[in-house]
Amino acid sequence: MKHITNISLLLTKLSATCLVLLVFMCGNTFAQWKLDVEATVKKDGKKLEGVTVALLKNGSEVEKVTTAVNGKFAFRLDANADYALKLSKPGHVGKMVSISTKNVPPAEMAEDGAFAGWEVSLFEEIKGIDYSVLNQPVAKISYDATAGSFDYDKAYTKTVQAQLSQLNKEYEAKKKEEENKGVEEAKAKALAESKAAADAAKAKLEADNKAKADAEAKKKLEEETKAKLAADAKAKTDADAKAKLEAENKAKADAEAKKKLEEETKAKLAA
Repeated sequence: MKHITNISLLLTKLSATCLVLLVFMCGNTFAQWKLDVEATVKKDGKKLEGVTVALLKNGSEVEKVTTAVNGKFAFRLDANADYALKLSKPGHVGKMVSISTKNVPPAEMAEDGAFAGWEVSLFEEIKGIDYSVLNQPVAKISYDATAGSFDYDKAYTKTVQAQLSQLNKEYEAKKKEEENKGVEEAKAKALAESKAAADAAKAKLEADNKAKADAEAKKKLEEETKAKLAADAKAKTDADAKAKLEAENKAKADAEAKKKLEEETKAKLAA
């Protein structure tokens, strides 16, 4: 009986040891395993540069990157955590994607996991639209036990897709309205600029004509003034010459009359 008891104690110790080793191995696997996430941000089907992608782990920001010209971003995620990717760019409407690395079977952790080749689209912000639906994740990604890999949460996608579809319809309608408004504003601006240019050309022509008329009038006045001064000078010269001639003739006549008088007086006295 004592021998059997010793064997039972030995088996119990071995079981406990194996359990500890199993827990240690699982914990070590969790510590080393990573999920490589890589995606591309696009806008209107084109890769988008300058998008800030913040990585939050269990609610706290742990990393942040900015997309280059290829629009790509990548992160290595730890096991057994809830992550959120927040995408933003000035002038654009931000989006969020949720990723959970929980519930991955230890057997799947022999090699690092990967979820790559997916895309997130951003669009420019238009005023007057309710974007509150984007306060929640546009997608949730987690381990799919059925597929044996990471995939989108199909049930969540189906739920949020209806809201996103409604937002997209509203956005496209508002975008078209803004585009039409922009076209009308562009036409009005072009018309106003054309009118302003015509008014400016007309004003310039009138100013040029007035300046020309003023210059001609000034020139004419100067010529008339010059001619009058010349005429006045000639008239004065002629008048002076006439007066001088008349004075000379009068002096001569007076001299001759005096001489004649003197001769007559002398002759009378002599007689």
